[in-house]
Formats: sequence, structure tokens, C-alpha cells
Amino acid sequence: MDTTRWALLGMTAAITGTLVIISLSSSPQSRLYRWTRRIFWAAALLLVSGEIGGVGLNLFNLAAVAALGLPGYAAVMALFFL
Repeated sequence: MDTTRWALLGMTAAITGTLVIISLSSSPQSRLYRWTRRIFWAAALLLVSGEIGGVGLNLFNLAAVAALGLPGYAAVMALFFL
């Protein structure tokens, strides 16, 4: 693999590690924990979607999916296929 792929893997590991640290350091009922969980699953969904040929991970897509959930993902996919 070339340098850019290793950089992408390193950034993904750093983001995932940061989200894990935040989620483990806060109580499960706090707002921070719930938003961290939503952002994590939104990022995971967008990363998998990008790998199978759908919409990928960027700030707009992550914000839409984290804020709106599956309806946000459906809207982002509809915009992607237009």
C-alpha cells in the first residue's frame, strides 16, 4: 500500500480511538455519550456505504446522518444518485 492509504487508515484509527475514549469516559445516559454513539454509527454506516459504491464519508454526510438517522442517510443517498 502507498502512503496515502496508510495515512487514511491512521486517521480512521485516530478518529475511532477518540470516539471510544469519549464514550468510555462519560456516563451512558449523558448527552455527550448519546451523540458520540450516533456519530460513531453514522461514520461506520457511511464508511461501509462508501466501500460498496454508495455515498462516502465527508462532513456534510456525517452531519446529516448523525442528526437525522436513517432518513438522513436516505436523503444523502438520494442526492448522491441524482
